[in-house]
Formats: sequence, structure tokens, C-alpha cells
Amino acid sequence: MKISLNDKRVFIILGILGIAVIYRNFIYTGQKKEIKKYTQIIEAYNEQSADYEGLATFVSGIDTELKIFNEKIKNIRKLFPPEIMQNDVLMLMNKFSLESGLNIKTISFKEVDEVKQTNISKGTTSTNVTSVADSKIDSTENVGDSTDKTANTVIPTKTVKTNKEIMNEKFLNALEALGIAYGKKTEGESYNENVKDGRAYSLGISINGTSNNQQLKDFLYRVENFTNVTSINNIQINSEGNGLLSVNMEIEFYGIADRKAASQEYYFDVEWTPLKAAGKTDMFKPFEGYIELNNQLAKEEDNEQKNASKSMDYDFSLSIMPYGNNMSPPTVSFLGKSVVGNDGQIPIVYGDSRENEKVNLYLEAVNDKFYCKFKTDHEVFPDEQYKSLARFEPIGDDIRMVIVSSRRTSTNDKAGVAITVTNKTGKNLIIDVVDDDSKRPRVSIVKEDNVLVNYK
Repeated sequence: MKISLNDKRVFIILGILGIAVIYRNFIYTGQKKEIKKYTQIIEAYNEQSADYEGLATFVSGIDTELKIFNEKIKNIRKLFPPEIMQNDVLMLMNKFSLESGLNIKTISFKEVDEVKQTNISKGTTSTNVTSVADSKIDSTENVGDSTDKTANTVIPTKTVKTNKEIMNEKFLNALEALGIAYGKKTEGESYNENVKDGRAYSLGISINGTSNNQQLKDFLYRVENFTNVTSINNIQINSEGNGLLSVNMEIEFYGIADRKAASQEYYFDVEWTPLKAAGKTDMFKPFEGYIELNNQLAKEEDNEQKNASKSMDYDFSLSIMPYGNNMSPPTVSFLGKSVVGNDGQIPIVYGDSRENEKVNLYLEAVNDKFYCKFKTDHEVFPDEQYKSLARFEPIGDDIRMVIVSSRRTSTNDKAGVAITVTNKTGKNLIIDVVDDDSKRPRVSIVKEDNVLVNYK
């Protein structure tokens, strides 16, 4: 039987269709399922990869956060020592007594006690004001009389934060290295065993002595300007005749208890070496024939030191270091040295970067009073929104700032700062840049006409 051409064409078409059906049912469908499965796997890996990239960024940022956290702990411990020993306070009072001339007759100690209130502040409090530039952006930030919108107090909004247990092992190891007993019971006894770690405590003393008016003011000046936080309470002054005053006062020294803190003896700002017995019973009275000369020399030296430090001092200081790993110091530290008391907030911000850290300083004058705010890429002072201002008192006729830089350590050392300065005070801002790398400077400054830069 002869097959016609049309039949051949039909058979060919049917064969192709059959092969297509077989391929679709037995091969393509299976391949499609495999492709879908692998597509889902790829999508899952892409999502995980994005998460891992975020985690990698987070982990790399932990080192910077720990370095900044370490510096903040040191600053807090300078103000609030982890432990204050009675003998250190005794030697400090002796030092202040000799320097001021106030004759201490009796001194008594109170029991170390936990501080129930947390409203302790060192020095006077400062007023937060909204800058002129920010008030133009958002006039609703100003509160009070509309005739003086640049000097209104900003009332910060309080946010309620819940306590979370710290689980990060690297962070816990850093706390351990700092001597912070997080979540652990400390062993051993201490004179302030009644105060738990992490709680504020106070050590109080009562003093009775005699002095003239100037000697009393000198003594109070030294106590109030002591590195660690203190308060002077219940001062009673009576006249004893011949220009002498009878003085009774109570002084409180404050700290934050932490028995695991390393090198506790360095946190209370007094250095002394016990002396051998020298044949006198009253430690507050120098040897006979020595007190008048000693007091006079001490006052003259003290005045010379004050004048010298005042002429060389600065209102703001910025330090720049190479980038370091682990618990090395942050690359950038910015301190407002002339900022007056700010409700216990330390006027310092930190930054840490392998590259340039951006730093901003804003200065403004309102009604012959001076205000500032400053920030890095990591921290802001005095508020997170960078809108409020903190008051500062310039030391001299000009506002002075020192930038202490450092030489590059290698070709890979790229750490530095890019500083933007805005000065609206009417005074000149003089910036001294010290020890910057001459070939590859770390410091770059964007400034105005009333900002003068000297390289030393």
C-alpha cells in the first residue's frame, strides 16, 4: 500500500505532537518543578545574604560602640568613683586645709549609704536654648514669650525604656574587662557592703574649723571644683572675733558602687604616700613655724598655676588618633571644656572610623551669653535632635579650641576628621591644630571668616 504525501505529513505532525506530549509530561514538568525549587532556594539564599550583610555591618559596628562605651565608663568613674576610702578623703581634706589655710579642728565620718534620689548634678545647671537656625526650621520648638524666641527653654520628651537582658557575648566580655559585675554576685567584703553594685552611694563627713573669709572661700572653691562629684550641705558660720570665723559644714562625696572595677585607687582624684610618724599628733597642723610660710607659698604658687593654665587653656578640645581594634580608644574625642553644668551630662562626644569622621561645631550668642552644640557621626551634644544649645563661658576675649592630631602610622591609616564650624557669636574662634601629619593631614576644616586656624 502506497502512503500518500498528505498521510506522511499527518504522521509527521502526529509524531511531533506525541513527542511534545511525552516531553511535557515526563521531562518538562519535572524540570519545571526542579527549576521552581532551585528558584525558591536562590531567593531564600538572597534573603539570608541580605540578613548576613546587615549582621556583618552590625558586628563590625559593635567594636566602635564598645570603644565609645569604654570611654564613657571611664568618664563616669572619674565623676562617680566605684569606691571611696575614708583615708583618701582624710588626706584630701588635709590637702585642702593646707592650701586654703582653713584650720580643721574636728572631722567625723558618716556611714556609707545608698543614694535614693538621682538628681545629683555637679556645678550649676545650664539652660537649653533652641538655635536661631533651628527656630526658623520649626517654630513650634520654641516655648515661652514670643519676644525672645532664641532663649526659650526646650522641655525634652521623656521616653519610657524597658530593661532588656544583655546577651551579646562580646559585649559581656567587654563589661568583664571593664570590671563591671553585670548579672554576677561579687565575693568578698567591703566597707560599703550595704550598697549593691551599680547603685549610687554617698560618703558624708562633718567638719568643724576656723578661718577668715578668704580662707573659707578658697576651701569651698577647692571642694566644689574637685574632680569627683561633691556637695556641700548645712554650712553654719559664726564670728569668733579678730576676723576669724567658726565654720561647721557637711560634705558629701558621691560614687557608683562597683567592687569589680579595676584600679579603683585611680578613680578618686587624690595621690598620697603615707609618711612615717614625725612627732606631731594633729595631721591638719603643719610643723611649728611652717604654717604661715607654707600657706603664703601655696597661695602664690596656686595663683601662678591658675594664671598660667588660664592663658594656655581652651574652651573646646578635639583629639584624633589612628584607628585601633578591640578596646583601643575611639579615633575622635570632642570635649566642651568651658560648658557649664548640664544636669550631670558630660559635655563630650566620641567618634570612631577607619575613614574621616564628620564633626560639627555650632556657636551662638544670645543676650551676651554664649551657647554651643557639637556632634560626630556617632554622638550628639546636648540632645539627639541637635537642636538645643548648651551654655558655655569663654575663658578669654576670643573663643579658643585645640585640635591634637597625630602622625599617620601606615599607608592604611586613613582615620581623620572633616570639621564644619559655624560661629555666630561675634567673637573670633581661634583653632590651634597641633601635631598634625604634614604629608597626609588628618584634619580638614570648613570655616567662616571669623574662624582663625593656626598649625603648630
